[in-house]
Amino acid sequence: MPQMTAQPPSLLRKAEEVRLETGPAKVTEDVQRLAQHDQAILDEAMDILGNEASEDEAARKHTTLDRLPSHEANVELVEKEKRNRAILAQAAMSDETVRQKWDEWERNIVELTWIEEDLETSIPSSTISSSAAPTAQGKQTQTHARALRVQIEALDDVHRAREQLVTPAMFEDVSDEEFAKFDRFLGEMADILAEIQRRNELFLQSRKDDPAVKEREHALQSLDLPYHKYREITRNLDEGFKVGFYNDLATIFLQFKEACKNWSRLRNQQIHSLSRSLQALSVGGGGGTNAAAPSSPPATPTPTEPAPAPTPCEAGVPMGTPPPSSPRQAPIAQAPTRKQPVGKSSLGLPAITSEWGFEDFQLPPPPPPGRQ
Repeated sequence: MPQMTAQPPSLLRKAEEVRLETGPAKVTEDVQRLAQHDQAILDEAMDILGNEASEDEAARKHTTLDRLPSHEANVELVEKEKRNRAILAQAAMSDETVRQKWDEWERNIVELTWIEEDLETSIPSSTISSSAAPTAQGKQTQTHARALRVQIEALDDVHRAREQLVTPAMFEDVSDEEFAKFDRFLGEMADILAEIQRRNELFLQSRKDDPAVKEREHALQSLDLPYHKYREITRNLDEGFKVGFYNDLATIFLQFKEACKNWSRLRNQQIHSLSRSLQALSVGGGGGTNAAAPSSPPATPTPTEPAPAPTPCEAGVPMGTPPPSSPRQAPIAQAPTRKQPVGKSSLGLPAITSEWGFEDFQLPPPPPPGRQ
């Protein structure tokens, strides 16, 4: 009796589908990159907020900022990031379910990608036991199978004999009596059909406990069920990618990242603007001090310093009168293009210079000592 090694056509078609789709590679690639892009976008957004907080903290070490610190000002953005990450975590739980399904059925799904010869070799025959010595139940199944095969072949012989001996032309002028000659064929076929039915019931009953049959059925199920699991896994992945779940999520996360950028940029502009204002105030304050310095009274000499020589005005000498010790001394040339700043005398009055036009004005002599 020939071995029943032919595989179900439906199983061969399913294996061909998985093989053409490169199923394992597709599943592995999709599972590995689930949510990685969206996770990176959120991480970049939080890096932006973290850098802004560092700059804010560094600026507060050098100056006083009249604004909320970063950890208080960015509360709304941080809360939104938490909500986004919660959505991503929920999606990751669904991804983990897909991974678990794949890990459970990976070996069986990979078998579906084998070539047809290897696939048939992996499935045992239902009539030949894989063990060296067939069991008693296996022998009984083979006996019923052979007897059933004999009866089926006998039925085929009767069909062929009927087709050869009986033709429509033979019955054109035949009476009912002549038809009775063929009743023996009907009785013979009925007997064979009854025997086939009996043998088939015995055969099916023996197959229920036949280890070889159970092994084959298990092998077929181990390939048919993985196909449906493969379709379930790919359908789960399609729900994430074809429907656009992760793409829509990435769009939302990119908008959130842009909001973090704008917020951080405004905060940095505030710091830079304040820094420039403080620098301008510092430069302006230094210039005002230098301008007021000439108008301040000179410092009182210390006891160890020699007293300054009295001016001509203080000595009672008219303006323009040369000192008596050097009557012929030439006057010191003055730079005509630069005016000296107006100083003050020891009495607190502005010093009188030739520029005021008081050269011919005679001042009264100073009072004698002790009568001031």
